[in-house]
Amino acid sequence: MTKEQLKKLLESTADMTEKLFKKDGSVSPVLFIYHTMENKDGGEAESCAIVPITSMDRREAILFAMGRAFLKNTSFKRVAAIALVSEAWMSVQDSKSESAKHILPSQDPKRKEIINITGMTESRESAMLIFEINKETRKMIKNEKASNMSKIENRLLDRFWQGMGMVVSQY
Repeated sequence: MTKEQLKKLLESTADMTEKLFKKDGSVSPVLFIYHTMENKDGGEAESCAIVPITSMDRREAILFAMGRAFLKNTSFKRVAAIALVSEAWMSVQDSKSESAKHILPSQDPKRKEIINITGMTESRESAMLIFEINKETRKMIKNEKASNMSKIENRLLDRFWQGMGMVVSQY
């Protein structure tokens, strides 16, 4: 899967996320696993598994266990990509201000509430979509600048691939 194909996949993930957000007013962390699996006639069919991340304290262990489960289950043929969706805080800080560099996004008085959708293919291509949450309307608004970051590192996604038996470099 190419980076462009991953971006299209993340756009459809965003559509599903927006429906959940409109329904519930928030989005709990969830992992989308895009894979192929064996169907009844012996062929392969594309599918998506949606896994809620039920414990924030154990999320790395959950992603590793999901990777291990997909590795061991023979009906799953190939994981093409994964996407992690979560709400977060984003801080847009003045790069000239030394004190601002040490503020956590959740502590920044100018913080923005966002929905972050980060995806990674089996070949380690990655992409991200960032949606700011409008406080008054509770609508998702795409932040193009943040969504077009060139380098993306995500240790949670790495944990899934490690569970699949892939060697992932540490950063």
